[in-house]
Amino acid sequence: MAKPQAEEVDFKIVREDWNKYHLADGTLLRVRIGVLKIVKEGIGELGLPIFGMAANNLISVVCAKDLLRTKGEEITGPITPQEVKDGTDLDYQPVGASEWQEYQTADGYTVLLRPELGKVVRLKRYAPIGASGLWEPVYWTNIQQVHRLKKTA
Repeated sequence: MAKPQAEEVDFKIVREDWNKYHLADGTLLRVRIGVLKIVKEGIGELGLPIFGMAANNLISVVCAKDLLRTKGEEITGPITPQEVKDGTDLDYQPVGASEWQEYQTADGYTVLLRPELGKVVRLKRYAPIGASGLWEPVYWTNIQQVHRLKKTA
């Protein structure tokens, strides 16, 4: 059996700030990437390592007050394509400059990531906000991850 060429590398989180967007419905959307693992997959043509990541897009909303409810029927399970089609497509504006998230690997590299928001849809589905008694709409997003790499000085 062949030995795997990829190896997991330890890393330190330097910065994981939220990128923020004002949605057309008055809601503030916050987006960032939660990096769980960084794996060195090899060396590229330019002599730099090729890093792969296990990561999740994280979103949070500060919902517009007029969209909050005190009752709702919780719908569980995955969001369906039909729910996205039936939802409200929302325009958005960034709040400030788009921020890079920064991670330093134990082997001397800085990995930079930035979420790029492509689409936001407010679904007809609502979800409870903890035990507050309030319910907020659920938002579906399309987020792409932009990567940069540099050698740490």
